[in-house]
Amino acid sequence: MYEFPRQVLNLVRQQIVSALYDIDRILFLTTNLFNIILTSTIYVRTTPIKIRRKSMTSLRHIYAVMGASGHIGSVVAKLLLSAGNQVRVIGRSIEHLKRLVDQGAIPHTGDFYDVEMLKKAFIDVDGVFTMIPPNYQAPDHLAFQDQVGSAIASAIHNSQVKYLVNLSSIGAHLTEKNGPIQGLQK
Repeated sequence: MYEFPRQVLNLVRQQIVSALYDIDRILFLTTNLFNIILTSTIYVRTTPIKIRRKSMTSLRHIYAVMGASGHIGSVVAKLLLSAGNQVRVIGRSIEHLKRLVDQGAIPHTGDFYDVEMLKKAFIDVDGVFTMIPPNYQAPDHLAFQDQVGSAIASAIHNSQVKYLVNLSSIGAHLTEKNGPIQGLQK
C-alpha cells in the first residue's frame, strides 16, 4: 500500500477546507451582493452559519431565485424572504417549493430551458439569482447547459433585468475533468 507524504495530505486537507469555506462564502456573498446593490444593507458574519443585520432599510424589493428548492437557492430565498422582500421562487416542482410558498414566496414552476416561464418570473424584478442545475439524466450534459444558459440569457434580455447574481462553482478555471462545470468553458 502506498502511503502519501504528510505534506501532500496536508495540502489535500487545506484544499478541502478551502472548498467548504468557498461554498459558505458563496451563500454569504450572494446575500450581501443583492443587499448592497439594492438596499445598502450589509450583513456581518458572527459565526460560520448565522448572520445578523447591521443595518436595515424599509425598502422592499422583488427578487427571482432559480433553483429555490436546492441547497443554495433555498438559503438565498429564505434570507430574502426574512428581510421582508417579495421573492419569486423558480423550480421544477411546486411540491419542492411548498416550504417557501408557505413563507410567502410566489412559485414559478417549469423547466429551466423554458424561456417564457423564466420571462414571467423575471419581469419587473429588482434582481435575479440564476444557476444552471445539474441534470445527470440528460444524454448530453453540455447541450443541456447550453440550452438552459441560452434560455436564461434570453429571459434576462427580454425582461430587462437590472441586477443578476449567477452561481458559478469551484473548478470553473479548469478546462477538463471538472464535471458539470465543463459547460462554462464555452
